[in-house]
Amino acid sequence: MHVDGTSEVRPGRAPDEQPGIRVVPSPGGVAVVAVTGDVDLAGAGRLGAAVGQALEARPAALVVDLSGVTFLDSSGLDQLVEARRACAVAVVALHLVVAGNRAVARPLEVTGLAAVFTVADSVDSVTATLDATPAADQDHPRDR
Repeated sequence: MHVDGTSEVRPGRAPDEQPGIRVVPSPGGVAVVAVTGDVDLAGAGRLGAAVGQALEARPAALVVDLSGVTFLDSSGLDQLVEARRACAVAVVALHLVVAGNRAVARPLEVTGLAAVFTVADSVDSVTATLDATPAADQDHPRDR
């Protein structure tokens, strides 16, 4: 957003278009934040708010599904780093679903963040991995 209240519009994008973000519970105490559309300065804050909402439920793990994202800028990357910090404080495992989406994979690779996050191909692969973890390891660390 510019000082005069106008915003720069990328070609083919409505000025007020926001990313679609929703928080959905998933089996096994996994919270999923599903994101679609552009995650840029105009809508990145909504991603952070959704992560905060998901963490309030004290999930065993948090999955941010970015497979439907069409554009990811530094504001969105910053929100993902903040999500990582919030999950570390809450002692909740964070997984990003990229599913080969170049609009997300490329910025993660270029910035070196791909090595920082646990990246998965699908929400199902994350829940299957968590389901395969022995029951004793699935206890929430704060409950011990």
